[in-house]
Amino acid sequence: MIALLSFLIKVGLSGVVERGIKLMERRAELEVDKEKLRTELTAEYMRQVVEETRFMADFNKAKFSFPWFWMFAALFVLPLGFWWAAVILDSVFGFRGTWLTCRRAK
Repeated sequence: MIALLSFLIKVGLSGVVERGIKLMERRAELEVDKEKLRTELTAEYMRQVVEETRFMADFNKAKFSFPWFWMFAALFVLPLGFWWAAVILDSVFGFRGTWLTCRRAK
């Protein structure tokens, strides 16, 4: 009886084991395909990043060659530069409050 039961289990489970092995092989193939796809997508993404960087570099070259850009930038940079120079001069020479005392004396 045990031999018959063992034989039936062996015959019945042999297909399951083979299917399990095939499933494991297929999973391994899919993992390889996933990794290959991931690598291809990463390479394509990097190509697009490089292309975008080149485009932006060309755009910046054109922008920097336009004189109105520098005038517009000067509207912001020059007042900030004068203010920062005043802060540094005040820190070095200590002009704190001298303009207020001069106004009061008049």
